[in-house]
Amino acid sequence: MSVFKERLTAPSTSDKYWIHTSKGGVNECILIGTKSCIPNCVGYAWGRAYEIMNARPNLCKGNAENWFIYNDGYGRGDTPKVGAIACWQKGEVRNGNDGAGHVAIVESIKSDGTIVTSNSGYKSTRFYIKEIKPPYSLNGYTFQGFIYLPIVTEEPKQEEVKQEDNTNQNVTNNTNYKVGDIVHFDYMYTDSYGNKKVKSAIHGGTITKIYFGRKAPYLINNGSGFVSDDLIINNFNNNTTLKNNYKVGDIVHFDYFYTDSYGSKKVKSAIHSGTITKIYSGRKAPYLINNGSGFVSDDLII
Repeated sequence: MSVFKERLTAPSTSDKYWIHTSKGGVNECILIGTKSCIPNCVGYAWGRAYEIMNARPNLCKGNAENWFIYNDGYGRGDTPKVGAIACWQKGEVRNGNDGAGHVAIVESIKSDGTIVTSNSGYKSTRFYIKEIKPPYSLNGYTFQGFIYLPIVTEEPKQEEVKQEDNTNQNVTNNTNYKVGDIVHFDYMYTDSYGNKKVKSAIHGGTITKIYFGRKAPYLINNGSGFVSDDLIINNFNNNTTLKNNYKVGDIVHFDYFYTDSYGSKKVKSAIHSGTITKIYSGRKAPYLINNGSGFVSDDLII
């Protein structure tokens, strides 16, 4: 798999990843202008995915709102990861007459969960950077989730490895969790050495890497932040009975729902029924309603 490197500047007008195949490039999306596939969010994201993976992506080449439901073989989820594709729909999916949606690339993730994204706008802005806070809403658009490309992040620099060796001598290797565990927390650290603890805007995530011997060894969501055993307040993989009394397609009724599947924030619902369209097993609020209205748990269903 390719090693991810963030992009915060516009690609060159001669960059092959954004030039159409008919004009000597590698991009297969709709041609905009004489030879380029941008400005267009779809053409940009498709080309950026090609650049990130150094291989042709299996992504959709149609309207942005169709990307999340397209069978491309990549993983999906509602938690941000570096290099992931964030997807939004506008109006009804597969109905371009009410809007085509938007896609953007997650270039980095701040400690409060804010994602720094690279974007392009259809026949408008060729390239721009936009920061989006959880729950990742855009005005007039419904957040669908993230598409996870098969990439890896940069390895620790040599000086970090040396510091880790020193840390091993002084810190107890308390690692009660493993890669892939879903954990819950209210605070996180900005680095694995525990130099700065901050209030977290997200309250759950997946352990994607472990830096053994460090104060906060658990990397969350490939870049959201770092947590230690003492910051973890619950692990639904091991400590919570998973009821999951309902299945995809069931119509359920409720007065409240959560803004994410980790149960970070409970809000009064403007709608009081909906269809379960996806289940995130192991999480506090596993039932996704109407492909993005919100998330509910068994105890919220009335």
